[in-house]
Amino acid sequence: LLRIALQDMNPQSDGAWRKSGAGLFRSLVCLSLRAFGRPYGWIICVLDKTDAAYGQDEEHILSLAARQISVAIELKLATARLMEAATIDGLTGVYNRRELISRIESENIRIKRYKNKASGVFSILFLDMDDFKYYNDHYGHQVGDLVLKYLAQILRASTRLADTIGRYGGDEFVILLPETGAEETLVVAKRVLSHLADLSAFENFVEGSSGLSVKIDPDHQLSCSMGVAENHGDPAMCIDEILARADQALYQAKRLGKNQVLAWSAQLEPRQG
Repeated sequence: LLRIALQDMNPQSDGAWRKSGAGLFRSLVCLSLRAFGRPYGWIICVLDKTDAAYGQDEEHILSLAARQISVAIELKLATARLMEAATIDGLTGVYNRRELISRIESENIRIKRYKNKASGVFSILFLDMDDFKYYNDHYGHQVGDLVLKYLAQILRASTRLADTIGRYGGDEFVILLPETGAEETLVVAKRVLSHLADLSAFENFVEGSSGLSVKIDPDHQLSCSMGVAENHGDPAMCIDEILARADQALYQAKRLGKNQVLAWSAQLEPRQG
């Protein structure tokens, strides 16, 4: 609690306590609102005509109010942290698999109301790091984790706020792109591949994030294989089917040499195993 009583001030003066022509105030009480040991705000009570207006009773009441508000702030923050832990992947900061699937399900329901309209489409971009084991084996798991963090950063930079990025598992990621067809999604995927090809950017990221100095063998540049599938308002298509289609296209991209993206078509070879 900070209590300041201003007495014997000249009401005709234009001292530092005057604000926006509101007049001179003569009594002031400021109470800090804190949560988990950090300041989050203030309660400020002002009287402009009474000297030393705030006594011990007023201070006690205001202090109780400040404590109750601080408790409410702590509860709100704790709830937000729990929600984040339930939906966010702890390593990469993108959505976890459960939240990702939930959002794809919601989008699949939404687009079925817009059959044959431009907004009645969404695409899935399924991607998997190429030779991820190489980075773990040659540079250690700390660098392997940084590869995944870096990929997540690139995915955020390459997509819109309306898109949903999720870690599907291990080094697999999935992006949900609402109101976006397969052709537009291929453009996004190629943007990701272009960013990943910049080895110096990754090396700078590693050094800035961990202090480690890592030089990547140019023969093992970062890359990923990707598959794209879309649902254009097909009421019969479930999310398992569209994910399977994107995964099938990803598998074919791996078979054809990696570091590329393919869109699903009925002519693609079925995934084995």
